[in-house]
Amino acid sequence: MSGRRFPQIFLGRTCLALACLTAAAAVASAAEPLGGPVAGYVFDRGIKGIRPINGIPGSAMLGDALALPVDLDSAVFTGAAGFALARSSGPDRKLWVVQRLGSGQPVFTPVAGGSADAEMAMNARGSAAVLYSASGVQFIAGLPDQPTAGAVIGLPDLDGQYTAAAVSGDGKWALLTVTGAAGGVYLVSNSPGADSPRRMASLASPSSVVLLNGDQDAIVADRTGDKVYLLRDVRGAADLIPIAGARTPVAVQVIRNEQTLLVVNAGDNSVAVIDLATSNIVQSVPLAGSPTRCSPLGGDVYLLNEPGDPPLLLLDAAAPQYRSVFVPAPSIY
Repeated sequence: MSGRRFPQIFLGRTCLALACLTAAAAVASAAEPLGGPVAGYVFDRGIKGIRPINGIPGSAMLGDALALPVDLDSAVFTGAAGFALARSSGPDRKLWVVQRLGSGQPVFTPVAGGSADAEMAMNARGSAAVLYSASGVQFIAGLPDQPTAGAVIGLPDLDGQYTAAAVSGDGKWALLTVTGAAGGVYLVSNSPGADSPRRMASLASPSSVVLLNGDQDAIVADRTGDKVYLLRDVRGAADLIPIAGARTPVAVQVIRNEQTLLVVNAGDNSVAVIDLATSNIVQSVPLAGSPTRCSPLGGDVYLLNEPGDPPLLLLDAAAPQYRSVFVPAPSIY
C-alpha cells in the first residue's frame, strides 16, 4: 500500500513546490524584470534619456534607453542609492526624482518648487542635493522619498563661472567652485543669518570638489594650476594645503573609506591613484579617451565621461590593480 502511495505523495509535493516557485517568479517579475547585472545608469544627452550599462566592467554594453514619460535635459545619479535627480526638457520644465530605474517602469516624483534651470549635485548618501547657477543656490532635502525644495539663495555677481559643488551630509550647506577673476571655493549655507556665500579659498580655475572626514575637510582640483589641494577645516580656518601635482585635473573622488584619492587628468588622459596618508601616487591608469568626470555608478565602478563622446570610459577600482575599460554602444547618433 505505502509503496503505491509514495509516488503520488511525492508528485503532489513536487507540483506544489513548482507552483510556489512559479508564483514567486511571477511576483518577482512584476516587481523587477529578470536580467543580467547592471553596472549603473548614465544620462545620454543625444537621446535626452537614461541608459543602463549592462554587464560588468570589461564585458559591459551600453543598453537601450529606458522608457520614460518625458524627455530629459539632465540627470545625476547616486550610485549606491539607486535613483536619479533629473530635469525634464521642453516648455514644461520640471525637476524630478526618478526611482526604480531597473523596474522597466521608472517612477517620476516632481520636486515642487525645484529649479529646472540649474546644475545639480547630490551628496554621497543621496539624502540631499544642491542646485546652483549664477542666479542662486537651492537646497533639496528629504531625498528620495519626500523631496523638499528650499528657498532660492541669491548670489552676488562673481564675474565667473560655477563649475562644481559638494553638498553636506545634512543638506544644510555646500561648497561651490567658481572660475574667473573671483575664482575660488565658496561656502553657501541655508541657515538663517549665515554669512553666505563666503570665500574659503582663492583658486583661478577650480574644477571639482569633494567633501571628506565627516564633511570637515574637502579635496579641490585646480584645472589650470595643475594641482590638487586639501582644504582643511572648510567651515573654519580653511587652510589650503597642496597634495599633489596634476595634468589638467577635471575631477576628484575619494574612495576606500577615504583612504584613496582619484584624480582624473584630461592633460594626459589618465587617473592618478593617490594614497591620502602619504600623498604618494601609487598608480597611474592610462585612459583610451578624454575624461570629463568621475561619477560613482555603484560598488567600485566610476564613470569617466559621457555617452556620445566614444568610447564611454569606466574605472574599475575593485581589482588589485585599478583598470580602465570602455563600454561599446550601438550606433544611434
